[in-house]
Amino acid sequence: MSPMSPWITHRVAAHQALCPSSVFPGAVSYVDGECDLQWFRPRRNVIVRGRIDALWLHDDGMLEVRDYKSGHVPDDLRDDPAALLYGLLALTHPIAASKHRVRAVRVSYEALRSEQSRVVSIDFDASVGADAIRLVQVTDERIRAEQNFGATPSSSVCRTCSFRITCPFSAARESVSP
Repeated sequence: MSPMSPWITHRVAAHQALCPSSVFPGAVSYVDGECDLQWFRPRRNVIVRGRIDALWLHDDGMLEVRDYKSGHVPDDLRDDPAALLYGLLALTHPIAASKHRVRAVRVSYEALRSEQSRVVSIDFDASVGADAIRLVQVTDERIRAEQNFGATPSSSVCRTCSFRITCPFSAARESVSP
């Protein structure tokens, strides 16, 4: 597929119509993208890791996590575990950790498909933050109780996992260097 194919041109146009710099010209700046972040819960030695597609900083101090979706986008991000975790992860980014100009965090999913081009967002307030931490706690307790947390190997999931080298189920063990 060439860079100028109609499919690519359409997807780029869909993104430009919805991305923060198009919606709020001059009011948003790109901070970082494809960044790997981790959130640590020291009392239980729990680490949550993830990759954020893009971070945007609004002039009013809102740090916005954008996850670009080519598939399904839920209507309510409060019920989406990944969205909750993205909020926790955004808080660990150096720009948020320094408290420099960041007053709040928003998590947004941006649908890039033409038939559902839209943005769904949730502000990461104290209630949503508590839900995110509760999700981490429940998952941690479940894993510790089972002592046998089932893997779901796939090249896309395993490729970014920090434990792929030692995991007997990894689909990317040999194909990706640590």
